[in-house]
Amino acid sequence: MRPDRTISALIIARVVQGLGASMITPQTMAIITRIFPAARRGAAMALWGATAGIATLVGPILGGVLVDALGWEWIFFINVPVGLIGFALAWRLVPTLPTHTHSFDWLGVGLSGLGMFLLVFGIQEGHQYSWSGAIWGMIAAGLVVLAAFVWWPAGPQEGRWSRWASSATATSRWRTSRSR
Repeated sequence: MRPDRTISALIIARVVQGLGASMITPQTMAIITRIFPAARRGAAMALWGATAGIATLVGPILGGVLVDALGWEWIFFINVPVGLIGFALAWRLVPTLPTHTHSFDWLGVGLSGLGMFLLVFGIQEGHQYSWSGAIWGMIAAGLVVLAAFVWWPAGPQEGRWSRWASSATATSRWRTSRSR
């Protein structure tokens, strides 16, 4: 068997494909939000959701047909022309949008990633490990880390907690003024 037809090649190709999708997919929502006015945004999001839903249904079926007919490599090759067509359409139809410099919140990313890992791993593998104390500890630690993420400041001036506290104070004042 050729080395390019091994399970390792399949896994590596799938990882690359998944990384690409994870970088592109969130950008589509941001672009829709910036391009479409509020009155048309719902229709644009609905079209995006319908397309994603259809792809979820058709993808595995088409993938099975391709694998049976041509081999597993074609589930990757088929994306080349699709990607080129998508790139050309985006180049032609999506306007150039102004960009802004942003700082990257490494601690926030780390807290959310670690918290989600601990929580999801604990829940998914709990049965495998007979819901041992270590599993419950992972779940509890995940919740604590996610709570730290929620209260982690979004920037140097104002954090998520202070925004929540100030909006809660404003809501309380508004309710008090309306009840008088």
